[in-house]
Amino acid sequence: MQTGRLIPLAKSLVAVPVTVLGLSLMLAVSPSPAAAVDTLTAPTTTAPAASLSIPTPTYTSTPQTPAAAAALKPVSAQPSGSTAPPAASNAAPASGSSTAAPAGATPPAPPKELIMPNCPGVNLRSGPDVKNEILIEIDLSDTVPVLEEKGDWYKVEYKGVTGWVAGWVVTKCSASLAGKLIVIDPGHGGVDSGAVGRTGLKEKEVNLDIAQRLGKLLREQGARVVLTRETDVFIPLYDRPALANRLHADLFLSVHADSTSKSDINGTSTYYYRSPEPSRQGIFDRSITLAKDVQKSLISGLSITDRGVKKSPGIGFAVLRESLMPSILVETAFLSNSSDEAKLKSPDFRQSTAVFIARGLTDYFKSLASPVRF
Repeated sequence: MQTGRLIPLAKSLVAVPVTVLGLSLMLAVSPSPAAAVDTLTAPTTTAPAASLSIPTPTYTSTPQTPAAAAALKPVSAQPSGSTAPPAASNAAPASGSSTAAPAGATPPAPPKELIMPNCPGVNLRSGPDVKNEILIEIDLSDTVPVLEEKGDWYKVEYKGVTGWVAGWVVTKCSASLAGKLIVIDPGHGGVDSGAVGRTGLKEKEVNLDIAQRLGKLLREQGARVVLTRETDVFIPLYDRPALANRLHADLFLSVHADSTSKSDINGTSTYYYRSPEPSRQGIFDRSITLAKDVQKSLISGLSITDRGVKKSPGIGFAVLRESLMPSILVETAFLSNSSDEAKLKSPDFRQSTAVFIARGLTDYFKSLASPVRF
């Protein structure tokens, strides 16, 4: 199409001579104030953006956790070819942070390999030999990225100190948790204390402490972590898996302590739920694998009775039944047993429990080509 000069007709209209396929036409149009006086600018229409907003949880009596609130911030998609700035991410916060990274920032690449101490007090030495000076001890609960390998020694940086660790006192693994979104559910909370031990120890307090320790360990390995509660508040039962579903989490893990009327029963168990719906069978088969990996890790590291991997009784625990991703519930120990209650009181036992749950999750993700999503 060719356009000629503008011919004034009235205050609000101009005539535009136009030649289309050899035919000369005159069009009356309203000029745009922003257009140049010797050109015709066609109006541009943009289709409304499709909404990708994620609904905010409807907790009516309790506040959202800051991490969950950030993760659930509504966003809108930009139409194809749009020049508008990109929408804010709806992902969970980056590792170790509750705020999104600045626009355009490139996050550091996660380490390819990690080491995890097999026992407390692993020595970090000044060189790759047992004769070298001991610089610092690496705690059992810490996971450290590998900088370099030399024979059966690993060069690492730990708490600002660079040194070497013997390969025979650590476990080497890939950083398989990097980027995974994990929702941890500390059972009970607020007015719901859960089980109470003979000495008055409340389950809700134990669950939250272990969950927070676990979250810290997972973030150190590059995972994105959201807790269903971060303080002593009551969260409705069905809102817990609903949060994981909204976030499209890679897995959901609920932390509990057990109790029974028989005080001689003790130990650790891990529950899964298998759906009767064929369309969801694959996801819940993964839940069995997840439960086995976590239970195996817990029993290998804790001095406690192995009560096994179990199917969620009856119609299934609601937090597992309603989750749309691999999910498990860990019963760490029995508050109704005096020996187990003493363990649950111990910060060392709580930390070790978090450590070996984390290692079980690492084993689970290592076995997968990719996480299940819905």
